[in-house]
Amino acid sequence: MILPFVIFACLIIIVLLGTLFWLYPGSQKITTVPGLEPSSESDGNIPDIQNAGSMTEFLDKLHKEFGPIASFWIEKEFIVSIASPELFKEVSHIFDRPVSLYKSYEPLLGLQSIQYKNGPDGQQLRKLHDRSYTQAKVVSQMAVLQEVVEELLKKWNKMAATQEHVPLGLHMSAVVMKSLTRFAFGEYFKDEKALIAFRKDYDFCFWAMENTLVEGPMKPGSDREKKFKEGIQRLKGITHEIIQRRKQEEISPDDRIFIDVLMENYTDEDMIFDDIITYLIGGSHTTSFFMTWALYFLATHEDMQDKLYAEVTKYYKGGPITWDMIKNMAYVASFSLSVFDLVNRY
Repeated sequence: MILPFVIFACLIIIVLLGTLFWLYPGSQKITTVPGLEPSSESDGNIPDIQNAGSMTEFLDKLHKEFGPIASFWIEKEFIVSIASPELFKEVSHIFDRPVSLYKSYEPLLGLQSIQYKNGPDGQQLRKLHDRSYTQAKVVSQMAVLQEVVEELLKKWNKMAATQEHVPLGLHMSAVVMKSLTRFAFGEYFKDEKALIAFRKDYDFCFWAMENTLVEGPMKPGSDREKKFKEGIQRLKGITHEIIQRRKQEEISPDDRIFIDVLMENYTDEDMIFDDIITYLIGGSHTTSFFMTWALYFLATHEDMQDKLYAEVTKYYKGGPITWDMIKNMAYVASFSLSVFDLVNRY
């Protein structure tokens, strides 16, 4: 008689606990990482991201409230965000990323983008792509970067003569886009008109994706969706033209750039396009933000300007800038790391 009574008692306790949890749901936390509870049962914290205006503004607010490591929810998936270089080192061995975090960008990135590749396939692709961005490859492109920067300096000298306002963020974005497209595509984008046409469609399509966080997905048949699809097709058309030109050129193994590596390993042009757009998004915005803040800190700290100027003039004696000059500039490196840390903190 005792055993059936115990079973009955346990059953009653389980039912009562289940009822309590159903009526008064507790925290959905699955770790001790501080962060937000889901504000929507089905969407997680997507409404909070929309209210913030963008993912960047949402994460900025999240980390100000909860610190350098914080959590939130995308639909039913638990996401941990890290805003500290020191903490990131602890998880740098983890390759996989939550696909749901970038789901809204599928119309721009494409389904075949490396952004959605995890596990061994993703790691293999990343190793393949990294061949184009070794230190030796970057050093070999320094002449391109110097050319782009000197072009900007001439423009700034003219603006300074008339005391014209310098839109720093816009100019840094242009410098980075000019440099990255030359690094990735070669001399095609040395043509200013070609770059402007590409940049116009890229900017529209990128911000159309960003706006979906606030405005929701583009409605089928809407004017916004039509312009977006037209922009994507023009970008793909430019990519196709670059691919055809590269096929006709004799390129030595030492001169291969990003698009050459993709062409050698992908047979599908859509795959090439998807990864090109992914790398442009990943490299252009972060780099331009960093450069904008670096110049801002220099403009507002004369002591930093003096130290930087003293070190640069110590090693630079005119002519092309070389890696041998830069690698000896300890203060330049220290300043860059400090800005990187500040940008990540604030």
